[in-house]
Amino acid sequence: MWYVIRTKRYKEQLVKQTTSSFAEDVYLPLLRTKKRCLGKLVEVTEPLFPCYLFSRLRLNEGHYRLVHTPGVSGIVCAGGEPCVVDASIVQDIRSRETNGIIVLNPRTLRPPQRVTITYGAFRGIEAVFERYLSGAERVAVLMDSIGRGNLRVILRTDAIVPQTAS
Repeated sequence: MWYVIRTKRYKEQLVKQTTSSFAEDVYLPLLRTKKRCLGKLVEVTEPLFPCYLFSRLRLNEGHYRLVHTPGVSGIVCAGGEPCVVDASIVQDIRSRETNGIIVLNPRTLRPPQRVTITYGAFRGIEAVFERYLSGAERVAVLMDSIGRGNLRVILRTDAIVPQTAS
């Protein structure tokens, strides 16, 4: 069965390598993204789910070794019982890989497309997409403000979703 293993920060690769010796399968989905480093935007490969990876093992046989593996914080549980992950979920994530890297389909928004903010202090507020900033990592949106016209807000791209036609 598949389980989600919680790791210490930046220890995902170490845990993957170590648990591979006793688990049937270990899966660490990776994502290529851009981050700012010393003022420059650089491309990095990092875990899709920081501090988590998937492991398929017989828990009754590998539990002790797993929880005592360097870098492991524990197994994701609900009510004290380890959560089993359906194999189709792991397969679905794997199916999005190209050359071992998860490929996310970029959303292409066009001005003046209506969007909804899904994260942060403005969550739930409708706005109008204005433009992408610094590649496709940040966006500028316009919100109606009472008596002041439009208010420009800068957000991460993943903090908005396009509105669906009603």
